[in-house]
Amino acid sequence: MVVHDDGSGSKLYVAGYFEEAGGLPVSNIASWDGSAWASPAFGIDGDPDALAVFDDGNGADLYVGGSFSTASGTP
Repeated sequence: MVVHDDGSGSKLYVAGYFEEAGGLPVSNIASWDGSAWASPAFGIDGDPDALAVFDDGNGADLYVGGSFSTASGTP
């Protein structure tokens, strides 16, 4: 789990091997804004093991590590 602000406000991101969060279909990653679950614009086709937020000087980005071959349909 990690908290990240994607530009629309801070959310708690959770990752693991699951297909549903609060009744909403997701692809192994979901976000919680304090009142509802959401599926990020990207899904992961395998098992994510780690989430991290890193700012390289151009703004913070969310990184996902694990055993998967595509994220958001991109190899």
